[in-house]
Amino acid sequence: MREPVTLLQKEDKRKAALSIIEDFIQSVKNEVDSRTQGNIKDFILGIIVKGTTRLKDICEFEVKIKKGCAKRHMDRLSYLLKEAKFDEEKLFQNAVCKALKDLKKSKKIKLFFERPLLIVDPTFYYKRSRGRKCGMEYISLVKPEEKKGRPKKGYTDVWAALAIKDKKAFPLARCLSLPKEKGFLSQNKIIEDVIEKSSKLLKDTLGKDPILVGDRGVASKRLCWRYKSEGKDFSFRMKEVNARYVGERKIEDKDKEKSVLEIAKELPPLGEITWKEKERKKKKLKDVEIKGNLFAFPAELTYYASKKAILNFVIVIPFDKKKEPLIVATTLPIDTLYNVVQIVKIYEARWSIEVMFEYLKRGFGLDDFMVRAKTSISRILFLCSLAFISLTILLYKAKYSIVRFAQRILYKFSVCPKKLTIGKLREALSLDFQNYPKKWKALL
Repeated sequence: MREPVTLLQKEDKRKAALSIIEDFIQSVKNEVDSRTQGNIKDFILGIIVKGTTRLKDICEFEVKIKKGCAKRHMDRLSYLLKEAKFDEEKLFQNAVCKALKDLKKSKKIKLFFERPLLIVDPTFYYKRSRGRKCGMEYISLVKPEEKKGRPKKGYTDVWAALAIKDKKAFPLARCLSLPKEKGFLSQNKIIEDVIEKSSKLLKDTLGKDPILVGDRGVASKRLCWRYKSEGKDFSFRMKEVNARYVGERKIEDKDKEKSVLEIAKELPPLGEITWKEKERKKKKLKDVEIKGNLFAFPAELTYYASKKAILNFVIVIPFDKKKEPLIVATTLPIDTLYNVVQIVKIYEARWSIEVMFEYLKRGFGLDDFMVRAKTSISRILFLCSLAFISLTILLYKAKYSIVRFAQRILYKFSVCPKKLTIGKLREALSLDFQNYPKKWKALL
């Protein structure tokens, strides 16, 4: 039977891209004046077309669309970022709520143990030289691009994302960590706040409590103890920690605390496993497969001598001694081999947020901003996220119509991939605007 033609298939694909952005902005139309709404729409579209967050490049896009001098557009967008009255975080959260409903209908959310994964991870933006008189607000030290080396100046930004299919992640919340700001408590508090906001959002939208996933930069004994006592499920990769084995097997010094790696080596392995990780080589993420022995056991973790929590530890000790072992602390069950393997796969899914950062930084210019004020930086980061969300929904909601449209553009003007990604979809819309600007002008 022939499938009915949807409204989206009849309409122009360019109009579909604009309508998604407009729907997000309409969610706060009663709180934001029409002029600011138009400026927000122009800024998001400028990020998609130009692939950057720099005002100079976005103003070039504005000149082509609305004509006039670049300085006038620069003043208009600068006012939007620094002085316009609108709550960028509320706009972002309303857009996320709408987008989550579309993702739920499209069945693109990745589930483990029939529950979604909430991934938490920080990313870093490095300060560019501006001279002493033009310093950025609340700049602090962050880790260098390479693991070895002195810390550099910049910003730490904590993100939470939902794992979706095709090894992708969907942003849910974010917050800058600004140690030099007045009233700043700690980065751990910011991580907890971002987790609380995202967990509540997923619970209200999807009706399910998520499984928290984090790397060593997020996990801590305090966080494990807190979420264990609150009854929240998590799967955190940790550094080598000491714990007391509480399993049924006999090992030496069972009543004493020792390294979890030492405990694993005294236990028989459950078998061999290959887990996938990503390594950064020449500023690019590449897939790496690591083989090793798999172990799983319960152990008691002590936090500040008086606070204790019994957690399950899943450990993979690689055959290659140059590779670091995988140590995952979790509250998920390890009673079967299938469950243990699923916990390893949950950690593998964490890498989807790193891929999201790559898309945002390379394709959307997440870390290209040159503004100095905290408010302006925060608004740019939220607007960049909205551009990413818009294309994610466009790819999944209008999959069978937008894919062929984008691939035809890429085949004609660029390299056409076997599978359309969000980055390639942005590139296709950018090329389409450059070659057919009049058709875009007619819609704006």
